[in-house]
Amino acid sequence: MTKTVVLASNRTGVFDAIKKIPFLNLTHVFVVEGSRLHQEIKDTEFSLIKTQSHAQFLDALDLMKFDLLISNGCPVIVPVSKLKKTHQMFLNVHPSLLPEFRGYHPANGVLLNNAKEAGATLHEMVDRVDRGKILAQERFPVTPDLDLGLLYHLLFSAEARVFTHGIHKLHAQEFRDEGEPQSAIGSHYKRSQADMTVAFETMKDEEILRRIRAFGTLSQGVRCTLEGCEYTLYEAQPLHHPLLFELHGAQPAGKIVLTYDGGMVVRSRESLLRISRYEPAPPFNHKG
Repeated sequence: MTKTVVLASNRTGVFDAIKKIPFLNLTHVFVVEGSRLHQEIKDTEFSLIKTQSHAQFLDALDLMKFDLLISNGCPVIVPVSKLKKTHQMFLNVHPSLLPEFRGYHPANGVLLNNAKEAGATLHEMVDRVDRGKILAQERFPVTPDLDLGLLYHLLFSAEARVFTHGIHKLHAQEFRDEGEPQSAIGSHYKRSQADMTVAFETMKDEEILRRIRAFGTLSQGVRCTLEGCEYTLYEAQPLHHPLLFELHGAQPAGKIVLTYDGGMVVRSRESLLRISRYEPAPPFNHKG
């Protein structure tokens, strides 16, 4: 039972997985402009999903003949009930353990909210975003050594595996609807400028460190003001040495007390924090 597939995606894992499954025939790919998949795709016919061309994508999708639409990192909200034909299935691969962390930026939400587990979900698409029946999930623990970049790596590799597992399960069931309905209770996360800002004068160390960890890639970072200058911070660690605090603890919160080897030590409200990766702040952008 071969199924013709259209993929709408911004990353490579599920794209590569589809090509390895013998009963799937990938006939067209919609690629998010500027994405990792856009940079790497070749030998496959594709169209670009541009920021200002979401309507064109939906119009083209409506005219195409296919059995399965696979969405993976597609930024367009698809009106499923309007576009889906009787014989079709619309599936989405989402990098969270639905119903938790629905929405655009689940990886940030996992770290910002100190989630104990993360993972990926294959689910049916419905008109409400990330609400369809769950077909397969893969989970893993969130350990203290995971930064945002490593979490992305684990999530995207889990997406490929959960898709492969789920699509084989569907194939064995002759693509009948055997999913589990999601609980109405869940969570949603989308990045905001407020979350991507820290204040050494007023915030506790735990919150500062958690926010920096949650947005700690070079395409994101958190904004702060230190001694009248704007910075973007990407990595930080607490300092515990008593002599360091004896030397610099009398400084006011928000004071840069030491710079060395491209890093700096900042007096916080509670102690001292080492900022090991930072740069002068560019214009704020939390869309990436």
